Amino acid sequence: MKIESYKCPECGGNITEIPTGSQVSCSYCGALLSITDNAALKELEMEDGLYSGEATAGVPHGYGKMSFRNGDRYVGNWKFGKMDGEGILYKGYGTRFEGKFYDGKRMSGKEIDDDNKVTFEGNYRDDQQYEGKWLKADGSICKEGLNKGQATIYFDDGSVYEGETNGGELQGKGKYTDPDGTVLTGEWEDSLLKHADEIKFENGACYKGSMKSGRIAGYGTFWGHDGSMIYADDWADGRPRAYIENDEIKAADKKLCGLKPWLNYNNRRHDISCGGIDFVKEENRLVLSKGYDSAYFSTDLEKMCCELENPYILVSRKRIVRPQSILILLEKVVAENSSLLIVSDEVVGDALTTLIVNKLRGTFKVCSVSIPNLCENAEAVYAAVCNATGAKQISEYGNVEYDQTYWLGTVSKVIVDRDSTSFIA
Repeated sequence: MKIESYKCPECGGNITEIPTGSQVSCSYCGALLSITDNAALKELEMEDGLYSGEATAGVPHGYGKMSFRNGDRYVGNWKFGKMDGEGILYKGYGTRFEGKFYDGKRMSGKEIDDDNKVTFEGNYRDDQQYEGKWLKADGSICKEGLNKGQATIYFDDGSVYEGETNGGELQGKGKYTDPDGTVLTGEWEDSLLKHADEIKFENGACYKGSMKSGRIAGYGTFWGHDGSMIYADDWADGRPRAYIENDEIKAADKKLCGLKPWLNYNNRRHDISCGGIDFVKEENRLVLSKGYDSAYFSTDLEKMCCELENPYILVSRKRIVRPQSILILLEKVVAENSSLLIVSDEVVGDALTTLIVNKLRGTFKVCSVSIPNLCENAEAVYAAVCNATGAKQISEYGNVEYDQTYWLGTVSKVIVDRDSTSFIA
């Protein structure tokens, strides 16, 4: 740590000949400054960035500003080197947080996007959004309650979900009410109904039983609008396996496919999969035109890239949502002081959060790169990665646990930035 000079926290101007224990005015901006033996206005070159403001014992303490090396900026109160009290954290990509900090973490406040719109207001736990209100661009409430747990989600078409959630996903027990009166009650997974305790359609028809990808599938029973049982047996893709022509069943499947959660899920899958992914194979190198899922995976903050030496490589066509599915694999990486690259359809939710948090804590080096199954040349890209790394591809539909290291591959080095991934033999 190097003390450069005394600085005014308001304008950043140099201050000399400070009479300790008294008040002085900054000769640049005229701000009235109170100086004590333990709180001098200094500019400190810290490991994380450049600090200007009050300090004690060589660390930020009091009011000051920090410009972090990763592009973030903080203006507010400090306590023994950590953000503590009221402050504003400006993120490098244009958003900011305004509120209270404790021990270097966000506690309560609001997040504001680059259009100066409030997107979240509430409380945090372990520096993550925990409880509050999530807002749309027009200021209306999108979701209120717990980020992970009981909450109410308001969709823009007027439909409402009440129940268990995980971030923006419908996850667990809950009830969805459509504007026309259709009500879906049951177990949800990834925003799609997995098992219907009861689906009550607007015309009075009813279904109870298994679901798959938001449609009736598996064993279930369907009653007509008059209460008479129409079918009770196996279903597939919204239709009875036994050939039955029934207008109410057809209308029910059409209705389920048009509900907001089902449409959101499929639109999201297409939004992330436009076009193809370019890849170039050279003698000792494979380069993909697809970068990391989060800049927080960067190991070199100046180049904003992630470099992994001799990493394990997992190649999966599955969507990874739950950290438990890769927990044993992560424990292996930690035990061997190794690193991990995940190439998959998508890493989201708690799985992505777990990877980022542990990387930032220094628990292990990790990075994830998403190759959506719906992209035009996904099959070729996955095959190229497996050929270059020796990894064995986990099928999109296979029932394989990620704790089986049999599937892992490796290369000498991997370099991942925002726009590309390079595998070096």
